[in-house]
Amino acid sequence: MKKRILVLILALTIPFSVMGCGRKEEKVSISDSVEATDSGSVEKEQTEEVDNSLESTETVSDENIEEMPEAEMENNMAGFSISGYTYESGGAAANGYYIVESSKSSLYGLVDAEGNFVIPAEYDEMEFAGRTEDRIEVIVKMEGKYGVYDNKNQKVIPMEYDLIRTGKINYLVTKDKTQSVWDFNGNCIKELNDYGYDSVIGDLYLKKISLSEGIRYFDMNENITDADSIEYNSETGIYNILKYSEDPEQQETYQLIDENGEIVYEVTNRESDEKAYIISSLSKNMIKIARSVFFYNSLYTDGPAYFYNLKEQKQIDTSYTSIYGIANHEFLGKREDGIDIYDEDGNKIHSFDLSDYESIQYEYDSSLIVVQYGETWRVYDEDGNDLMGERFQDVRFIGEFLELKNMDGECGVIDEKGNVVIPFGDLYEVDYDETYQGEEIKAMSAVAGKLYVVTEKTRDDLLNLHIF
Repeated sequence: MKKRILVLILALTIPFSVMGCGRKEEKVSISDSVEATDSGSVEKEQTEEVDNSLESTETVSDENIEEMPEAEMENNMAGFSISGYTYESGGAAANGYYIVESSKSSLYGLVDAEGNFVIPAEYDEMEFAGRTEDRIEVIVKMEGKYGVYDNKNQKVIPMEYDLIRTGKINYLVTKDKTQSVWDFNGNCIKELNDYGYDSVIGDLYLKKISLSEGIRYFDMNENITDADSIEYNSETGIYNILKYSEDPEQQETYQLIDENGEIVYEVTNRESDEKAYIISSLSKNMIKIARSVFFYNSLYTDGPAYFYNLKEQKQIDTSYTSIYGIANHEFLGKREDGIDIYDEDGNKIHSFDLSDYESIQYEYDSSLIVVQYGETWRVYDEDGNDLMGERFQDVRFIGEFLELKNMDGECGVIDEKGNVVIPFGDLYEVDYDETYQGEEIKAMSAVAGKLYVVTEKTRDDLLNLHIF
């Protein structure tokens, strides 16, 4: 019982972190009961289009769209300048689309990188949901009802539901005490008999949370499972399942399940074992096996950690203090004395030594590696080359880009090759807010190899997008 209570507490705990050169980010939530989630890959095939666009449309008048000044256009590849709206998308652009709030009506709409309103500003609430490489979707609310539209203003789920929760590849939809599962293409794939599900996990599982019974997991036939935790990796299509047992010989079992429900790898920790291990998927072919900090319900590892090749059914001998995914479907293994990088087939493709460092930072979308020595940082590429040849006070990843604060206290941004994208000194800190060209930065994000910076000039009620 204590284990179940611990799992429930952990599930309801939200981590918070502050990074970078002092910029604050705000988040607007569509509903206290609507989950925010990272979006995995989904099918790109479209279903037959029907005439389901919104009847009402909104265009921005010429006086509200301003031309970028010539000097600014020389430094920025494109962008927009819109008056009468504020940025409200919670600090993250979705493939170059932004949720904005009308200063006059306080209603929300969606604009693209050219400042066009692809969804009119007429909704009470709006939040990013499912997406693919070329299409994003938003959950919207109007007059108490929820629906889903895409960035072409096409209806994905009608505006008639009491609640819509987004998962990594599907939606859980509620109406009149009934629930159903919809995919990101707008197809209802399952009508549920029971009620009260909290979320849908991939294509295989449903989740319920209650104070009386804790967290429970069900298959798509609504049969309860014996799992105590299920997580889905939308990048690999693998489910990570944890099961407890009162049997001392099978007290803790981790399973990796593929999209067909088949076990691809399993490890069981027994009461008699001196060490306990956990597993997680890195790709369809590579997994991580790591020793856990705690025997039960381990969320962290203390090493050693190993790569395991599923195709060859072989563990790579080298042990690491930690293992993470980075850009280009590659995986980083941190040694006490350096770093090794593997491709998704288990081949070591980069390796270099490091010594006397405090910590290492890396990002899933970037090939850059930043290393802390004492109180300052240096920037390396995958071959261990010091790209900038100098120390920095602070660092923050922005997708594949890296924001740096130099020893003079000036902030700038570089790309993966070490090229300066925003010169040092063009970004400033004012009372812990970050500014560009005298305007408060509301969001910085990487979109299709470019850096998108949204700024807001509050006094003039002006919203600007700069693209580098």
